[in-house]
Amino acid sequence: MIVRSRVVCSVLVAVLLTALASLLAMLRAPDTRPSELLASLAEMKQIDALWSADVLSLELGLNPNYDSVAAPVGKLADRYRTIEGLAEGDPAETGDLSSSLAAYRSAMDDKIRIVERIKAQYSIISNSSRLLPIAAADLFAELEGGADRPSPNPPIADLLTRIVIDVASYIVTPSEQLRQVIDNQMAALREAAGRTSPEAASKADTLLAHMAVILRQKQLGTKLIVDLTAVPTAQAIDRLQRDAQALEADQNRYRSLLRDLMLVCSFMLVLATAWAAYLLRRHYRQLNQDKSALQQANQDVQSQLIQSSKLSAMGQMVAGITHEINTPLAYVKAVFCLIRDQMAEMHVGRTAASGIIAELRPAGADGLPDDQIGELNMLIDEGLHGLEEITNLIITMKNFSRLDKGRLEYIDIEEALDGAALIARSEVKYIADTVKDYGKIPKIHASATQLKQVFLNLINNAAHAMADQPSRGKLTLRTRAESEDAIRIEIEDSGTGIPADILPRIFDPFFTTKDVGKGTGMGLSICYRIIQTHGGTISARSQPGVGTTFIIILPHRAKADAEHRLEQAAA
Repeated sequence: MIVRSRVVCSVLVAVLLTALASLLAMLRAPDTRPSELLASLAEMKQIDALWSADVLSLELGLNPNYDSVAAPVGKLADRYRTIEGLAEGDPAETGDLSSSLAAYRSAMDDKIRIVERIKAQYSIISNSSRLLPIAAADLFAELEGGADRPSPNPPIADLLTRIVIDVASYIVTPSEQLRQVIDNQMAALREAAGRTSPEAASKADTLLAHMAVILRQKQLGTKLIVDLTAVPTAQAIDRLQRDAQALEADQNRYRSLLRDLMLVCSFMLVLATAWAAYLLRRHYRQLNQDKSALQQANQDVQSQLIQSSKLSAMGQMVAGITHEINTPLAYVKAVFCLIRDQMAEMHVGRTAASGIIAELRPAGADGLPDDQIGELNMLIDEGLHGLEEITNLIITMKNFSRLDKGRLEYIDIEEALDGAALIARSEVKYIADTVKDYGKIPKIHASATQLKQVFLNLINNAAHAMADQPSRGKLTLRTRAESEDAIRIEIEDSGTGIPADILPRIFDPFFTTKDVGKGTGMGLSICYRIIQTHGGTISARSQPGVGTTFIIILPHRAKADAEHRLEQAAA
């Protein structure tokens, strides 16, 4: 679980760092198109306003050169191409900018067409205005005539003067009332000139034609100015500016969102780093705990090795002692037997079923009393019985301490249980009564020494479990045939029992519930390994306050199978 958390934390930190770097890169490379668009549009709006002013000045006659009216067209075209380049891109990013730009383009085309017409109209007016004084002078000259002609009619000259002045005024400030006056004057001049002479009428027609052109073009110019002011180029630029401002606002919101995401990622990165630090600290704490557990296990193993060495040395010592005791024991036993035999030759007795019980009669007046002779026979029998007990104990200890752990033989499990109980009698006899419930099971092919070690360990554990009981306990040794090819051995005590939470761990190495220095935690683990090596199983059932029963199931299979299992365990 800790390893998985560390992996998840590492992946999370890597993802957050990548996201943070990406967000920072996007913030460091802002989109400058909205600001460039606004700057270009502001310049375009200024050029368009100056252009409209120049056109009005041209129409009002304040600007004598109409070439200045054509100059802004190139500048506006350059700005338009710049804006068009900035407007290129994903429609989702540029919004309505493309449609607004198309509307401006359409308005600009209309305005350019009108300006071109104004230029043409202005050219015609300029040409007629230049010819108008010439035609007026020709008419004056015709009216003055030569020496043979009468002097001109003064009213005609005055009318010509007034009409020229009114036409000039109309060019500057056209009005419908002034146009009506000029039309009347033109009709009067045509009539007066016609009465004067055909040449004067022709000259008057030429002058009036130029005036009519000027008046007509001036009227057309007025209409074109109205049409020009109606072209929505300024509104189209305003719309483009609003779209650019909206695009800039969207970009500002996007950058604000990026900053918020950076703050969130930074906060999550801080949390992930804190989590990583916590996991690292927890990992080091777990390592320290594992190190302490390994050190403790090492100490326990060393203690167990020392204990095993002591037990091995003690086993060798016991083997030596039992061998040395056998000689004086046999000597004492032989002495007792010799005494008994010599007394039997001196007296007549008979043997009872329980042993030799001699009923002696006096051999003479010097013989011992019958009660003393009977007492001596009883003491000799008790001594021989005690010697037999000592002999059996020494033989059992000698067999148990023999270094033949790998040697297999056919053994009687019930005899092995009796031997283990005899060795542990000093532990059990003051604590509990031993009950043997044997089922006459068949012999099995196994290691007698190893199984006796298992039985002795379990009996000693049972004695320790019953040691603190207020009443005398009960130790039951039970054997049964489990199946056709297996036997069942039970060692049951009436001790304190094993708690349910501890019961699954009792066969683990180094696990013990005893106080420090009183147990190594290896006894049941060794028993488990020995039984498993023999192809059997060992388990326990327990009830706190009632007692514990250890159950051993052993197969009695062929010799080759058992030897193969022991060889594998040794390897």
